Amino acid sequence: MRTVALEEHISLPELTSRIPEELIIARGWPAPDSPNSPTKRVGPELREVGEARLKSMDEAGITVQVLAGMPKQLFMCYG
Repeated sequence: MRTVALEEHISLPELTSRIPEELIIARGWPAPDSPNSPTKRVGPELREVGEARLKSMDEAGITVQVLAGMPKQLFMCYG
């Protein structure tokens, strides 16, 4: 049996780096260097697309993940 995890979030530093900090704050998100920043807390896990993610999937019994970009990155990215 296959277990598919849908809409597993992923963070792409190539997009994150293109979002102006002023826009992040204006939209109600904490500044990236803030201790309350969700990016600081879970960023490393969201950026992981290699062995650690595969190991986590194996441990959870997940066969396939459908990855989805984080909304903040998709809607606030310029260019």
